[in-house]
Amino acid sequence: MTATKLLSEHASLALRLSRSRDKLDQLSEKLAHHRHVEAFDGAIFAAGSYGRLEAGTNSDLDVFAIGRSESCTPLSNVRILGAIADINDQLSLPPFDESMRFFKVYTEGDLVSNLGKPKDDTENSFTARMLLMLEGRAIFGQSKHEELVDKVVQNYFRDNKGKKNYRPLFLLNDLLRYWRTLCLNYEDTRSDPNRKWRKKNLNLRFSRLSTVFSTVALLLQLRPSSAEQFLPYVKMTPFERLASSLDATSCQGMHGEFSELLNDYEWFLELKDSRGDDFELAKDLMDQARVRADKVANFYQKLFRRSEFEELSRYLVI
Repeated sequence: MTATKLLSEHASLALRLSRSRDKLDQLSEKLAHHRHVEAFDGAIFAAGSYGRLEAGTNSDLDVFAIGRSESCTPLSNVRILGAIADINDQLSLPPFDESMRFFKVYTEGDLVSNLGKPKDDTENSFTARMLLMLEGRAIFGQSKHEELVDKVVQNYFRDNKGKKNYRPLFLLNDLLRYWRTLCLNYEDTRSDPNRKWRKKNLNLRFSRLSTVFSTVALLLQLRPSSAEQFLPYVKMTPFERLASSLDATSCQGMHGEFSELLNDYEWFLELKDSRGDDFELAKDLMDQARVRADKVANFYQKLFRRSEFEELSRYLVI
C-alpha cells in the first residue's frame, strides 16, 4: 500500500479534513457576501490547523488578508479585519489573539518584494509568506490567491535559467530559516506566566516540525527545478507532500513507520481537542507526549539519512 493511500484511509485524519473543509466553506460563503469584503481587491487565506485541514473542536482560525498596495487604505483595512472578526464570532470560533501580531492586511509587495530583504522579518512578511506556501488555504479571492502564490514561488525559482542540475536551495534555506524562527519564537514564550508555552512546545514538536520538514523532504526527493513543478505541491497538505515523497522514493520499509507517525500525530491532535488552552499535563501524560514527539522527530531523521536523500541532505547542515 502506498503512503498516499495510507494517509487517505486514516479514518480520524480523513474526518478532520472533511470537517475543516466544511467550516472553511461556511467561512468563504460569509466572506463572499459581506459588504466590506465584497469590494476587497485581494485574497484572504486560512493557515494553521484549518489551513492544514486538521482542525478540531477547539481549533482557532489563523487568517491572513493580502491586498494590493494601491487599494490598502487604513480605513479599508480596518473594515476588512473587522468583518473577519465578526464572521469568526458568528461561526463560534475561538476569539482571535488580542495581541493581533499577525492580524493585519499585508500587501502583495510585502510577500513578494520583501523576499531576501532585512525588513522581511521585522514586518512579519516572512512568516506570512511561509504560511501561504506551506499551509495556506484560500477562503476569499481564489484567483488572486493563486496569482499571489505563483508570484511568490516564481521568485524562489528565479535563479533557474534552464539549468538541468538546478537545486532549489533558496527555498530550502528559507524553510530551514523558518524552522529556526519558530524555535526562537518558542523560546520567547518561556516567560509566559500563563504557561501557554507548554502547548506551544507540543505544537512545535508535532505540527510545526511536520509542516516544515515534510516540505523539506519533498524538495530533497522530488527536486523541483522550476516553479511550475513545485506549484502543484503548494495545494497539498503537509502530510500529502510527505506521502508523495515517500511514494517517489519507494520507501516501502518506512510505510509502517509512516502509519505510526500518522497515529502519533492524531494522538497529539486529540490531546489539543481535549485540553484547549489548559496544558498543565499530568506527568504520565507529559511523558507520553515526549515519547511520541521523539518518534516524530526520529522519523524525519531516519528519512533524511536514506540514500535517496543523500545528494541534497548535506545542505540541511552546511
